[in-house]
Amino acid sequence: MYNTKRILIVTAVFPPEPVVSAQISYDLATELSKKYNVTVLCPPPTRPNGKKFNKRVNNTNPFNIIVVESYTHPESDFIGRMRESWDFGRKTVKYIRTYHQEIECIYINTWPIFAQYLALDIAKKYNIPIIVHIQDIYPESMLSRLGFIGKVIAKPFLVLDKLKMSQATYIFAISEKMKQYISKSRDINVSKIKTIRNWQNESLFKEKHYCRNLKSNKFTFMFAGSISPAANVPFVIKSFIHANLNNVRLIIAGDGSDKDKCLAIAAQYPYLDITFCSITPETVYTVQKEADVLILSLKKGIGYTASPSKLPAYMFSSKPVLAVVDKESDVEYIINESNCGWICEAENEDELIDNMTYITQLSNELLIEKGVSARKYALTHFTKDINLKLMMDTVNSLCNNG
Repeated sequence: MYNTKRILIVTAVFPPEPVVSAQISYDLATELSKKYNVTVLCPPPTRPNGKKFNKRVNNTNPFNIIVVESYTHPESDFIGRMRESWDFGRKTVKYIRTYHQEIECIYINTWPIFAQYLALDIAKKYNIPIIVHIQDIYPESMLSRLGFIGKVIAKPFLVLDKLKMSQATYIFAISEKMKQYISKSRDINVSKIKTIRNWQNESLFKEKHYCRNLKSNKFTFMFAGSISPAANVPFVIKSFIHANLNNVRLIIAGDGSDKDKCLAIAAQYPYLDITFCSITPETVYTVQKEADVLILSLKKGIGYTASPSKLPAYMFSSKPVLAVVDKESDVEYIINESNCGWICEAENEDELIDNMTYITQLSNELLIEKGVSARKYALTHFTKDINLKLMMDTVNSLCNNG
């Protein structure tokens, strides 16, 4: 039976933006709309950087979309991103202040740091239950990008984050390691933190078993996803160049703020087979099936507080994964537990080159085995059915208590 209680979803990204976090907010809004009156508050679409979008449309959705004309900054620099977060946060506060008497519950999947904090503040003021979905832990995830400045500002931001996160009714963390880290570092009761894995639409991944690519007789490594500074794709390309492997190619599938840098590096080595293409949620399967092994990389220090959304997509593709990440990270845990690939220490070129060389010499049978293991693990942990239900259970409990 339809419930007239109103739920507000505040999300930094939303379709048509082809990023996993946008799809998660969309899926939640769609499911909640079966029972509640749902409003989605979001900025104009800008992610990934460089992609052109039409205006968001609202004629076919079972929920209301309000596009906030706030400042946007898809380029990857600290000042611009913080201004973007601040302005969207201010517009969020204005909306909640105007309609607070009609809002039963708030879910935010919004920009760190300021947009999160401002939403938490206004929700506390009006005593509205609020769920915070954490995709990356700030300020930790930005420290490696800011060098000395990052170390200077880390302590006050940590104090502020601890204070603000304590105001959340519930926190959604995207991995068990993130859950434990937030609980310990922010002194938050672990019962307030729910592990909600980012999911992929498994129906888009038709191949149930690993198979070699058919369009090339070359062994194919592929990176697929957002080409952001955090992904450290230039490092992957340079390592591939220095490996100088025979009859091997590298495909970079995606867009993002580091793509021009990657194109410039590859252009210096025209005799090597390095190619680029774009990718969307609808074409992920078609593109990734051309790979023999999919590469996941993160800058040093980021892996401890992040769990990349591309990992489930890789695993649903029934492909082995070569991950270049921090040891003892969530990615290492998943790959080891699922037995679906190999781990290299983040930014360790020698180790990556050694692994690339070793992998190209493996038998098809071993690659098939790891690909099957990847998909089996993904179906158990990364489906929408499993994780969306956990989200719905939490929202329902808040509304039923209201």
